[in-house]
Amino acid sequence: MKIYAPNQLTFDESQKYTAEQAVSSVQNKVTDDDLVKYAVKFIEIFRRTFEDFFPEIAPHISTYAVYPIKTNIVRMDQTGIFILHQKSEENEVEIFDFDKLSPPVEANLFDIQKRFDPCWGEFDFSGRSFSLEEAEIKGKSYALDTALHVFWLLLDSKEFQDVCLRLIEAEAGIKAEIHEHRELDVQSRIVIDEYAGFRREENWAFEFKHFKENRVTADIISKAEALLDDPELDLDVICLVTSGDITSIGKSFVIRNPKIRVWDRQVLNYLFHKHSELLGDFFTDYEIAAEFISAQIAKLTSSRYKEFEKRLKECPAGQKGFKQYEKLCSEILQYNFEGKLKHIKDQKSTDDGSQIRDTIFRNLRVGDLFDRIFSRFDADFIVFDPKNYSDQITKTEVDSISKYASPAIGRFVVLISPKGADDATAKTQHRIFNTDKKVILSISNADLLEMIERKERGENPEDLLDDLLDKMLLGV
Repeated sequence: MKIYAPNQLTFDESQKYTAEQAVSSVQNKVTDDDLVKYAVKFIEIFRRTFEDFFPEIAPHISTYAVYPIKTNIVRMDQTGIFILHQKSEENEVEIFDFDKLSPPVEANLFDIQKRFDPCWGEFDFSGRSFSLEEAEIKGKSYALDTALHVFWLLLDSKEFQDVCLRLIEAEAGIKAEIHEHRELDVQSRIVIDEYAGFRREENWAFEFKHFKENRVTADIISKAEALLDDPELDLDVICLVTSGDITSIGKSFVIRNPKIRVWDRQVLNYLFHKHSELLGDFFTDYEIAAEFISAQIAKLTSSRYKEFEKRLKECPAGQKGFKQYEKLCSEILQYNFEGKLKHIKDQKSTDDGSQIRDTIFRNLRVGDLFDRIFSRFDADFIVFDPKNYSDQITKTEVDSISKYASPAIGRFVVLISPKGADDATAKTQHRIFNTDKKVILSISNADLLEMIERKERGENPEDLLDDLLDKMLLGV
């Protein structure tokens, strides 16, 4: 049996991840321009986060104090990217090809760092996108982790012990109390759930190592292993909890022995975020910042804007992509108007088979616009008609789609096309409204994406339709 830390992959997981990232990197080639924009955005967000939430400690943080910054980016093979920051006279970013470095260096992190002498940096071989959204997430996350590292170091030994006790109690569901044994801090029996409803009781012991500079070494782990052989203690697992980190040799010892755990600073950071409500009195400033920034990061990571933008761009125009475009528009509409419109079905023929209403939604009358169009235009249902035309929609299509509007369905229809409608359609829309009291709106791919942006900013995506409706009614 082997035990892997939360941030470690098994061999099979690593193989699968590497294969997936190799495919991703080929499909999404990162350009030099992408990397420059990423580096600039990352520094901007990292520094702004410190200035906004941790102004008192910011000047004492080495990675913040290094400014202005020159960022050296070294590209290796297809996916290898090293981003190395160093103090400079002015802010700049320079890209290097590893194979063209002069003098040449060995292909390892130590020699590359020695060549550029960075104050700090990162490297990656997984084929990341290095997008602006990723730069914002990484910048905020790195600022939070850096600040939390400072707070761990500011704790004295008694405070660190109290924090550890609270985390153990929250994570293990036990009452953690300091043990009388001279080598151990906490010892308790813990019940662990298994498959098929089985439960396993184990005797765990915890040792607290409040290191401000030192790391958990193989020697420390060997001493902990010796306690496992003490028949008087009868331990199943011993867990070292440290405010520092663990050496690479120490990590190999931990994987080798399934009875050893190490909760290093990275694990403690994870547990802090998981149980932050229990530790607010220790890290008040951090808790407030983490709650706010985590919400911002959650919005960025859950965003579907880039996905939809890419799919719209890749959808072929014309008859070849008609079905694909209809399905994609339906998916975007369901995403934008979740909880406000209920999707009924796509591609519904009328009884005589003469018309196709591509996407129909029931109006749930949630929000001012949808309540307004129900009351004014009898819109119990709303028809959206995607037309994957290569050119702009003309007045002919507007006249044709107006037949979809009826007292049974409602007198509110939205025409969707990649490039939207030409200028001449406005008069046709106004004429149809004046004659038949039917509203025909036209939106483009750009409008669909703007609605997604509004939704993900916490605004109402339907406000765009509201503006178009007012413009049509006013004849402007």
